[in-house]
Amino acid sequence: MTLSDWIPLWLQSYKLGTIRETSYHQLEILCQHIPANLKEMELPDILPMHLQAFFNDFSRTASKSYMDKMRVLVHSLFCDALDNGLCEKD
Repeated sequence: MTLSDWIPLWLQSYKLGTIRETSYHQLEILCQHIPANLKEMELPDILPMHLQAFFNDFSRTASKSYMDKMRVLVHSLFCDALDNGLCEKD
């Protein structure tokens, strides 16, 4: 499963109805900032170096607060993917 396949499933399964609507919308917006090259990758193929390159690039234009939210989002995406057997490690 690619990251682009997992994101909407994750949002719907883990976030929809569990957080405020505005928070859910903010997660949707954050997900749009994940680059296409990362979204096209299979979950098990995404390495820490891929994520770090994304974070480095994202941090050039994002505030510290927005950067922190993105880190929490990505961590949650991969923790839940791990729990579902979609990747081998977080």
